[in-house]
Amino acid sequence: MKTIGERIRLIRKQLNLTQDQLSQRLGIGKAALSIIETGRAGLSQRNKNILVQDLNINPDWLESGEGK
Repeated sequence: MKTIGERIRLIRKQLNLTQDQLSQRLGIGKAALSIIETGRAGLSQRNKNILVQDLNINPDWLESGEGK
């Protein structure tokens, strides 16, 4: 089962976004996004909300990998 960081990387690649582009949308640095994608840091609730609302990501899938 994929981690939340791996799911974020998958989302980013499916949307053809670079780490720079996604990190700007989230209002964080590229290094911070890299740390999240590799699982060394968690995703804040604020950034979860941005992914869910702005990028139309299923919150259940983002959290658990279940659903579409």
